[in-house]
Amino acid sequence: MSRKKSNPFTKSFFTLFVAVTSPMLIVFVFIALIQTVALHIEGKKIKSLASVNAKLLSFYSHVLEYITHINPTPPFPFSSWKNRYDS
Repeated sequence: MSRKKSNPFTKSFFTLFVAVTSPMLIVFVFIALIQTVALHIEGKKIKSLASVNAKLLSFYSHVLEYITHINPTPPFPFSSWKNRYDS
């Protein structure tokens, strides 16, 4: 696997992005609680909420992979959108 040279500005931008949005992780926990309640009450999950959560998680994990040098491709909007949870 070839490594692309990463742009320090882009890495700095996304590192700052993670620092600022880390409280957003509470949103993921809140969505999980809503889904759990819906599953117990209605017997099924809320599909639209699951779809939004999957997209947010896909983006956030891509950002984390990028700033920790696991994935050399910068996340959206610096590259194309790839949702790893699409079937």
